Amino acid sequence: MKLLILILSIAFFFQSCKNHTKKDSQTTQQPSTDTVLQIENFTIWPEEVMGCSCYSSKNKEDFRSQRYLVIDDYFSKALIKVNGKTETLNLVSNDTLNSKKERLKIWKNDNFELRVETYEIDAIDEIWVHEGILKLTSNNEQTFETAIFGHCGC
Repeated sequence: MKLLILILSIAFFFQSCKNHTKKDSQTTQQPSTDTVLQIENFTIWPEEVMGCSCYSSKNKEDFRSQRYLVIDDYFSKALIKVNGKTETLNLVSNDTLNSKKERLKIWKNDNFELRVETYEIDAIDEIWVHEGILKLTSNNEQTFETAIFGHCGC
């Protein structure tokens, strides 16, 4: 009888260790990278945007290298690459803020809202140089936000 209790106790001990190990490995799983917004640069100008436009990069170096985060046609649509796919968003708001040099544009599609708030820092002929903040929000509340530098003009 003692032998049976000893064998059952040992079996129970090994079983509980096995279950404990499974629980530990389940709690240390990393979140999926599919849920992170990966924003890519345009390195080739998209055919969808011709004529007057605004185009912005993360910084002046990217801008000089023609690597743009967002490109819009100045009137109705914006393009941004998210997780390897070019997203086209429609303009829903274009407001002048505290002065004529500050502007907030908002675009949306079924998956994202894009807010671009800019401040004009210079003008060269028919081109307005701006700095600002780009904020992209997905329908599942993930966001990507960065400072931007760019131009608008015809």
